[in-house]
Amino acid sequence: MLGAAVSVAAPLLVGESRNRHHSRLDVPGAVTVTGGLLAVIYALTTAAQTSWDRPNVIATLVAGAALLARSS
Repeated sequence: MLGAAVSVAAPLLVGESRNRHHSRLDVPGAVTVTGGLLAVIYALTTAAQTSWDRPNVIATLVAGAALLARSS
């Protein structure tokens, strides 16, 4: 009953919230975040299989952290 009342009243009482001046997708930002997350996940899974002190694990983890820091 309450749900039906809210469903009827909401379109009448709540204003439009869409941003009319929306911007396009931030492609460089999306690529940076995706690359950073990919690098961190790769480093974590590689470290679990080998060791944390391997140079490729450390380098990939640092690169992923740098990409994620750059994107924020």
